[in-house]
Amino acid sequence: MRQSVMYSSFASTMPILYTARLLQGGAGSLMWTSAYAIIGDITDGNKQGKSIGRLQGSSSSGRLLGAVLGFMILSYFPLLAGWSVLFKIYACISLYAGYLAYKYVPETIRERVDDHPRCLHRTSPEFRKLLVIVFISSLSASMLSPLLMVFLQNRFTTDVGKLATAYIPAAIVYAYLTPRMGGLSDKYNRAKLILIGLLSSGIVSLAFPVSPSIIVLSVLWALESIGAVIAAPAEAALVSDMAGTNIRGAVLLLRNYQAHGVHQHTTSVN
Repeated sequence: MRQSVMYSSFASTMPILYTARLLQGGAGSLMWTSAYAIIGDITDGNKQGKSIGRLQGSSSSGRLLGAVLGFMILSYFPLLAGWSVLFKIYACISLYAGYLAYKYVPETIRERVDDHPRCLHRTSPEFRKLLVIVFISSLSASMLSPLLMVFLQNRFTTDVGKLATAYIPAAIVYAYLTPRMGGLSDKYNRAKLILIGLLSSGIVSLAFPVSPSIIVLSVLWALESIGAVIAAPAEAALVSDMAGTNIRGAVLLLRNYQAHGVHQHTTSVN
């Protein structure tokens, strides 16, 4: 991950930037596969959703802090200089995170026969259907996220501070609501939560293009984020449930490629 971020800091042409994004997508898939597999190894089945929600919430909290840092730096530096500074800082932070993972995260894989009653083979029709859902939701979100910032700049303002006000409410939702929504998937039907989350998120997104002000758009963005955080932990927990133990890593890699790999490829194309 740190190599791709450092590569981004030296990006001066679009091909270099695209290459860095592709590397970041691959690194992100490997990192999240390991993180989800560790959660699955050390967490009881009836607490998977809550643990995954906490994991995703921690990531969102870091993104929120990183966004604040990024907006501050871009407020004081020219765009190209600020870009380089930002990615060098992020590369150093990633290097430190890698050291912490090496030093303090234990190996959790265990040799055992999987007797999980709901274990499905990764090529089963049920799992393929779930992967299609992950692919479609990731594709739509990836098409929306880069265009939303362009829409904000073209319709409302290019001021970095005002753009931050539109983003922060949604970031707070992702950071602090995700762990709580993850607990819901341990109590209620996970497939239904995925359906509710994706439908509500999609319906709210329809109102984005007709938003009369940046304040209204920030509220809609936060509401759309609520739907996303309802669906995300439930979907990840359902994949882990289907995987069982012996093939969890391979199954999660397929899932994370659909989610993170598609996101990186689509945003690069956009």
